Amino acid sequence: MLTSRDSDKHRQLAMQLGATAYLTKLHNEQELFQTINNILNQRSSATSAPETFLF
Repeated sequence: MLTSRDSDKHRQLAMQLGATAYLTKLHNEQELFQTINNILNQRSSATSAPETFLF
């Protein structure tokens, strides 16, 4: 989830509702790319070997 809300209560609620990651605006671009890469690798590892995605 990418959002402008940065309080702990919003982060905790999002995670309880099933968010895989919670990034706030003004986000760190490298952190965003790494998080996306990690999520994609987790999903692809269930069916095949992990891949590296370049942004």
